[in-house]
Amino acid sequence: MITKTAIKKIYQILYDSDNTKVKPLSRKILSRKLNLNSLESKKLDNEASYSLNENSIIDINEENSADENQKIIESIKNENFDKLENYALIREQQQDLYIPARTDLNEAQTREYFIDPALEEAGWKVGSDNCCKEYPIEGLESSKTGKGYADYALLNDDGTVLAIVEAKKYDELIETGREQALEYAKVLEKKSGVKPLVFLSNGHEIRILNDIYPERTVSSFFSKDDLIYLNYRNSVKQELVGPYNIDNICGRPYQKEAIVATCEHLQKNYRKALIVMATGSGKTRLVLGLIKVLIQKKWIKNVLFLAV
Repeated sequence: MITKTAIKKIYQILYDSDNTKVKPLSRKILSRKLNLNSLESKKLDNEASYSLNENSIIDINEENSADENQKIIESIKNENFDKLENYALIREQQQDLYIPARTDLNEAQTREYFIDPALEEAGWKVGSDNCCKEYPIEGLESSKTGKGYADYALLNDDGTVLAIVEAKKYDELIETGREQALEYAKVLEKKSGVKPLVFLSNGHEIRILNDIYPERTVSSFFSKDDLIYLNYRNSVKQELVGPYNIDNICGRPYQKEAIVATCEHLQKNYRKALIVMATGSGKTRLVLGLIKVLIQKKWIKNVLFLAV
């Protein structure tokens, strides 16, 4: 028997605040409670707008016989599968009205609809002195005229180019602009002494390139403050070599060895490191010592420390 208290608890877990929609991640739990077979359960999982009657569920309690509870469950199943069939019919009738996502956008449309808004979200005003379109670049070896144009140039207030953005149309491979963008960055570095960061984008993906770490996908363009700080950090950070002043935090020999090995690993331009240690061996103190070293060497400024 399922008690009334238990059913109320299940109801609170399964339902949204409006008491009409089952939470998507809870439908499998509901399927098991209603004893649905695999086909019925799959049909239930695929339907987002699935509603139940609260009173029907609450009627299932320890005072009812097993047959009475089973009849209530069957009634709920029949009532809601009729709704599912109705939703499927509506979805089939509206199929002709469905408009698929466009992938035939040219580069200008891709820039207008996707890249420009993404730059605006990062704090850049497209078309201003700090975010120039079609930024002219001279001294290119790959061009017969020696001239070219970066799709976007992100500038500091003094006119130094902090980053360039190479744009491609929506359905084009993002890698096609890599070599051209790297050449632009190399020429701009000779001019100003500061090598710009390179962003590649085709509207639905943004990648970042620099000389320190491998090319990688990022969630957004960087703001002006972010780019300024990156340039500053790259200019002041020191090599991760000893001696390290960490005896007051972690003085055990194996802790020091782990920190030295991790620093050597990061010095080779790896972005991640995994340290595995036994319980009670001083993992927290080791990490605190490593944080101290990275701060002293100007590698990091902020730390997110998660203790599980």
